[in-house]
Amino acid sequence: MMDFEYTSTQQEIREAVRRVCDRFGLDYWRECDETGDYPRAFVDEMTKAGWLAALIPEEYGGSGLGILDACVILEEINRSGGNGAACHAQMYTMASLLRHGSEAQKRAYLPRIADGSLRLQAFGVTEPDAGSNTLRIKTSARKVDGGYRIDGQKIWTSRYLYSDLYLLLARTTPIDKVERKTAGLSLFLVAIAAGTAVTWGIAQAQAPATPATQAPAAATAPAAAQLTVRDVYDRMEAAGYRDIREIEWDHGRYEVKASNAQGERVKLYVNATTGAVESTRTRTRR
Repeated sequence: MMDFEYTSTQQEIREAVRRVCDRFGLDYWRECDETGDYPRAFVDEMTKAGWLAALIPEEYGGSGLGILDACVILEEINRSGGNGAACHAQMYTMASLLRHGSEAQKRAYLPRIADGSLRLQAFGVTEPDAGSNTLRIKTSARKVDGGYRIDGQKIWTSRYLYSDLYLLLARTTPIDKVERKTAGLSLFLVAIAAGTAVTWGIAQAQAPATPATQAPAAATAPAAAQLTVRDVYDRMEAAGYRDIREIEWDHGRYEVKASNAQGERVKLYVNATTGAVESTRTRTRR
């Protein structure tokens, strides 16, 4: 006979999470929704309280809680009127590293994911031509001097703009060369934010900047010394732009689609080295 009652510990977790959520009422979430802003203040508070490190073992700086405990945390965020999707990936995306990483890799990254100094919230899987058939992805990785070269395209990479690292799924063996379709797929831990170096698994490279919604072929990506997507996003937000939906690499500069202080939808072109806005166009809403 199964017991569906919450434990006293889970009730305490719920009450503690609710106390954090109570500081962020419906007006806060409504404003985030209207402006398209990421709820950084809320995520920072949840990080400080340790709730986003719930599934990371204690030896790596987390709480070592179970899946049901994590469900209670997210349920309470949503019950309070908040948006658990803004931070849930920080809780579970690290599972690939926890399960498959070396001990040195776990000790290098998990404590920083636990304390929030590294955000790992994005997972690059979906592609335009593969749909929901992940086994048919076309993004490929081949070994070159110093690491791997990755060619392909990813779309709908949620929370890319708010991550320092993300997991990228690619084929290291073509599907027609494997006996089982599930074979030949590899995960790469890729650095997004400037100054975030990674040496993990089979990926050993300072990752180039890539667009928020599409990863271009490696030959067209900007050099690592130039501004990253994260840099551009932070600069645009500091300049007063909101609802920043797309940042794409466009022949030596970034194309940004956002809303200005007057609420108008605009398209900007940003210099990839200096961050200067080279031109702006007002876009008609549809």
